[in-house]
Amino acid sequence: MAMSRKGKTWAAASVVAIFVIYNVGFSSVFFRHYAQGGKKINGKKISRPNGSLLTEIPAPTPLPIDLSTPMPSRRTERPTAKPSTSATILPTDDPNGAVVNRNKDRIDESPTLVLHIGPHKTGTSTIQCDLSHFRGELYADASVAYIGRVYGHCINPSVASGPVFDTRGLINTCFKSSLCTNTSLWRNLEAQLHHYANHNKSVIISDEAFSRMGIIVGDSVDNRIVLYRLLNKYYPGRVRVVVMYRRYYEWMQSMWNEGNKPHKNFYDPVSPYKEKFQKWPSEGGKTCKTFLEYITRKHKKVARDKLKWSEYQKLAEIDNIHVAEYLRRLWKNHSSNVVMLNMHEMEHKNDGEDITTLLLRENLSLVAGDVLRMAKANASYVGRPNPSKNFDYDRLAVKAHERGLLVNQSATLRFEIAQIAEKYLLQKLNKTKDSLPFVCLNQTHLESLLQKSLQYEREIYPDLSEEATKHHEEAFFKAFERKKFCNFDTDKLIEDNAVQNFFTKDIPQLLDIR
Repeated sequence: MAMSRKGKTWAAASVVAIFVIYNVGFSSVFFRHYAQGGKKINGKKISRPNGSLLTEIPAPTPLPIDLSTPMPSRRTERPTAKPSTSATILPTDDPNGAVVNRNKDRIDESPTLVLHIGPHKTGTSTIQCDLSHFRGELYADASVAYIGRVYGHCINPSVASGPVFDTRGLINTCFKSSLCTNTSLWRNLEAQLHHYANHNKSVIISDEAFSRMGIIVGDSVDNRIVLYRLLNKYYPGRVRVVVMYRRYYEWMQSMWNEGNKPHKNFYDPVSPYKEKFQKWPSEGGKTCKTFLEYITRKHKKVARDKLKWSEYQKLAEIDNIHVAEYLRRLWKNHSSNVVMLNMHEMEHKNDGEDITTLLLRENLSLVAGDVLRMAKANASYVGRPNPSKNFDYDRLAVKAHERGLLVNQSATLRFEIAQIAEKYLLQKLNKTKDSLPFVCLNQTHLESLLQKSLQYEREIYPDLSEEATKHHEEAFFKAFERKKFCNFDTDKLIEDNAVQNFFTKDIPQLLDIR
């Protein structure tokens, strides 16, 4: 029997998955399919970003910086002016917009200075720990000096690696004053640049805090100009500013987790919580916010003139551009060589290449990448992971404390209650985590988050292939399926008698047998 046209159309449609959203007071079915023109959530079509947003805009010719002329004065204390709005098409050898090795045909191996400015939550901790640990090998075998942010526990004590320069001190103290050039920190930086330039060494400086540099209030001093002048003095025409791109939805989720997780970013069994989370909220401690609360707060409108330069994330939101693109445009005002790298094309694929190795290959030399790759292969080195943490058990412990269920545990620390809950609660309830009630982003939030993420990527990489866009969408829905945009509904959980019994009866016993 011949199939009707309608039947053929239905058979050709690709219905990929059905997910259940556990939201406040209700659940809904999240349909995803690939069909021409868009997707559907709860039967409602989600269109891809409007094609008009993807129009290529010719890049303006960058103006050279004359280091002999006085620095221009900016008579504003607030970032009322937007960065340049001209979108530069990034250099690439790949028509699909993938990150490629721009050094593969490079003949000129003149020393280069790379200023890696982040932004935050784009693999910066991993990169800085790698460069801290292998500073000695890179200097000796690749003529690359690392003077960026250094993590003490990442340094390899068995390899001589030279003096350590405190970039964070420079940013947090020196650059908060217009007299920075008169400080010992500044003189130390200049002395190191002078030494490495005279010895024909390339330099890499990495610190995401460079993203929040701005104008000194009251002095109208733009620290980006001040810093760029110094770097360009010793590496004239060979300063490369590197910005890392991460998909918007991933970046937002990571920023939320970093700002709300109570755990420190390093192992500390005695006191694993950050100081501001160690006390209960009723005693002055901080409360962890859900992702829904974070997103809802992000949607609140804030006037540009009410923000500081350091709040670059909010400034990018006001301008409706990706934060990496905001920073690229900002630094494009000072440097004609600003490069954006795609973090997703640099992830570890178990082939010996990783984000730090590829960062070196892209911006310094093939030799630098080879040296780091070989050093890593020959070392028992674990790096500095800074993973997201599940802090829902802390939120539940806080809720139990608020309800007076821990009155007999006044001497027990907050992190201890949360750790015990995470270890034993599901076992005592005889449930899986997925069977608990969750509060998640609603349909409107999900649509907005996905569309903005796709839009920003298309604006940065206008030649991106349909396959790359599909991978972006698939990654988003996989994150949704894993409840990356959800948190425990602690209001509902705390009403469960079994949960209340766990905090009032089980926890005292578990504390005794630890």
